Amino acid sequence: LLGRAIGGSADGVELTPSSAVASSAGVGREGRAVVHVSFESHRRLLQSEVREYRESRFDVTHRRATLASYLFPELRPDLPHPNGFAGYTPKEARLAPLPVPYDADAHHPGLAALESAVTRGEAGELLRQFGLYELRHRPLFAMSTGEARKTMVVDCLLSPPQLLVLDEAFDGLDSQSRDDLREVLLRTLDADGGRRTGALALIAHHPDDLVPPPTHALLLGQGEGRTGFLGGEWREMAATVGAYFDSQRLASSARP
Repeated sequence: LLGRAIGGSADGVELTPSSAVASSAGVGREGRAVVHVSFESHRRLLQSEVREYRESRFDVTHRRATLASYLFPELRPDLPHPNGFAGYTPKEARLAPLPVPYDADAHHPGLAALESAVTRGEAGELLRQFGLYELRHRPLFAMSTGEARKTMVVDCLLSPPQLLVLDEAFDGLDSQSRDDLREVLLRTLDADGGRRTGALALIAHHPDDLVPPPTHALLLGQGEGRTGFLGGEWREMAATVGAYFDSQRLASSARP
């Protein structure tokens, strides 16, 4: 329903996992209609990174894809491979190894453009808010679950799609990270000042994950056979949703 509303057609909009968007060399952030962030998209992103690393001509002496190269693939260093593979361009630029030594730090000349992009402006601000600033050149595969998930959300916030679907995207985050995400989403989706446009859909099994406070709710698994649903404005649905969460929590605690 949200896809149809955003897309303006009867067929709606096809959901695109953020990992698929991120790994495509020909697709930037601009023009994304719907981006889906979940455990599944997170898993696929890491799988794609491993595949790109194994299929590339860059060997283990080179740094694997990092937070910085994931967020700014257009600034990936274009340096010749020391073994003679000059001009080699990986198919999936965002997830490909970087042609710099594996232990290169922020001061390496080949990372200068990426370092500048992730330390200044809104990118630097978001990375600091999410506690990712010091990890800006850390390989994606070495990040924790929470760190990688926050990286995917930051990518969306830098240039929001028309519809961002957070499918249990808070899972794996500690309380402080959850609070940080709540604050940034509230600020990002605030229409005052016209900084951003877009809609957010939260898919959750825990009431604490409903941040920012929703305007509407769709409660699935209702009725006989759990095939029905209830929907409406949040002011009408809040009590029903709260009661449903409570019943699910009691049922879960009663299981042996």
